[in-house]
Amino acid sequence: MKHFNILVVKETREGESRVSLVPRDIKKLIEQGHHVFFEHRAGEGAQFFDQDYQNAGAVIRYISDETILSYQEYFKDIDLIVRAKRPERSREILESKTISKETIMIGALDPLEKQSPHIQEYHEANIIAYSIDQLHLPPDDPMNLLAVMSKIAGKLALLDAIKHFDSIIKKIVIIGFGMAGRAAFDEAVKQELPIVVVLTNPNSMDEIKSRGHECVLLDKNAGIKEQQAFIKQILLNANIVITSARSPNQPAPLLIPTDTLQSMQSGSVIVDLALSEGGNVEGSEHDKTKRLGNNIIVTNVSGYPKIFPHDASKLWSTVSFHFIHLLGSERQVPLAPC
Repeated sequence: MKHFNILVVKETREGESRVSLVPRDIKKLIEQGHHVFFEHRAGEGAQFFDQDYQNAGAVIRYISDETILSYQEYFKDIDLIVRAKRPERSREILESKTISKETIMIGALDPLEKQSPHIQEYHEANIIAYSIDQLHLPPDDPMNLLAVMSKIAGKLALLDAIKHFDSIIKKIVIIGFGMAGRAAFDEAVKQELPIVVVLTNPNSMDEIKSRGHECVLLDKNAGIKEQQAFIKQILLNANIVITSARSPNQPAPLLIPTDTLQSMQSGSVIVDLALSEGGNVEGSEHDKTKRLGNNIIVTNVSGYPKIFPHDASKLWSTVSFHFIHLLGSERQVPLAPC
């Protein structure tokens, strides 16, 4: 097995408080023979403190100032950099000038962002960058970052909806039973709330019924108007609705048009988790909470995991840990560098 000198960097993008590796997983990496370093205050935004990392066996590193010399010292002898997201641009430029050739970098690195020169800079600096959010893996694979983040998004969407609803919850409708929908369902079950799941895959129906909840099958071959009318009847007496209906490489279906919203009970709350693919709810907007004329709340938060960085970091760290383990095993990595 190959061993690395690993550096956990501090996230510097505005609003990004997560950390890519938490002390629990760093301890495991050190036990496997890796050496782990971490940037001063790297985990602070997620409530993991320098002492926690040091207790796990990691060694602290500092950036004394924003100069090439300081960054060269910071990256000295490092051969694997672990991060959640790309840094803000001024730091990114300094990093590309000071990271040693053939250093590996892992994180969600925006390889498809056409307006940024960072991928070209990686190539010029001979940085081997893996954007681990681009791995095509089964939903239950521990390296599937998007699935992992969908799990926490589903849970947090439900908790957010409960906060917005100010009465006794008599009916929660979950539309879509992928990773996010399933996580919302699990949280609702945990809180002993009444649930109806709308799904297109009959294979999951027995599981839902066995846990004491209702489910209805939406005909995925029906026309959109027919699907909208079907869902409209289910939502007439719903208090909370979580939507995450989507299919790979297709726009999300518009399942809740304006006339359905107007027919719902006053005070109902709808969270649209499919908005990045177009949205399941007419009129929903990124990172906005809208109160409609009949007192219906339609909300979207594009970065639920960012709002709860402690829990999100633990999940992200699991993905990082497994990917590092794969790199160390020297087996074939199912992902080309950026």
